Amino acid sequence: MTAPDRPADSHLPLRRLASTELSAIQDLAYGRDWYYPDRTWRLLFDIGELHGVFDEHGRLLTVGALCRFGDELASIGMVMTDPDHEGLGLSRRVMERLIERAGPAQVTLYATRAGQPLYEKLGFAATAASTMYVGRPTAVTPTGRSRLAEPADLPRLAELDARAMGVDRSHVLARLFAYADVLRVIEQDGELIAYGGAWRGSDKVVVGPLIAHRSDDAVDLLSDIAGSVRGVLRLEAHSERPHLAEWALAHGLREQAAITPMSLRTTPLPGERGLWHLPLSVAIN
Repeated sequence: MTAPDRPADSHLPLRRLASTELSAIQDLAYGRDWYYPDRTWRLLFDIGELHGVFDEHGRLLTVGALCRFGDELASIGMVMTDPDHEGLGLSRRVMERLIERAGPAQVTLYATRAGQPLYEKLGFAATAASTMYVGRPTAVTPTGRSRLAEPADLPRLAELDARAMGVDRSHVLARLFAYADVLRVIEQDGELIAYGGAWRGSDKVVVGPLIAHRSDDAVDLLSDIAGSVRGVLRLEAHSERPHLAEWALAHGLREQAAITPMSLRTTPLPGERGLWHLPLSVAIN
């Protein structure tokens, strides 16, 4: 039963957030002990949209982000609710709004154990399993096969990404040159066969995205990326990409959490998914 001093959740306003409301998002995130730097939220504002529920005093209670890539693919992430207002259906309202905004696109997300029951009720189904590995990498020997990406690489980088994802994400990739701490590519016989990057979160360096023709290319690129950054690494190893888990464990990273890739529709994900190895983030698959 809803407490008498709380309005029914359906009466609380739900609307799209403006980038000027970043401080409200960060206040909510701090309350969840869930911090991302401002530039991560700004990236989401730049390439997607954020919606939230507010209380009668204008305080943000729930937020979620949607990134759309044409009519075929969309991703949902960063769904969180104030701890004192959980169980009132606020996250469900935001999720329903984001799904509506996604239209006919196949919608993907990464679910925590806490969030998975809600997503299942909304029609999402697990497509695989994924494990988050975290730690300071040890005994990493860069291969030297890769080089730093340059803005002039963007057309070929976008072409490879579109082949893997089945959609045009060039507007996202163009921002990686400023957003990522490192962005590297591998070429072979004049062809760009792999690209990948890493960016700094609150206290970890998140590895992703990583797109490569072959598993060996992905592992070599991962070693080169890890060898060029400092700090604690984090990567999400998909169950169908065992080479990533093997690399993580061999270099001193340890399992931190299980997260579940999910999709809303029964249609297969677009693109040649064998080329996809790591997401940009769990909010932008």
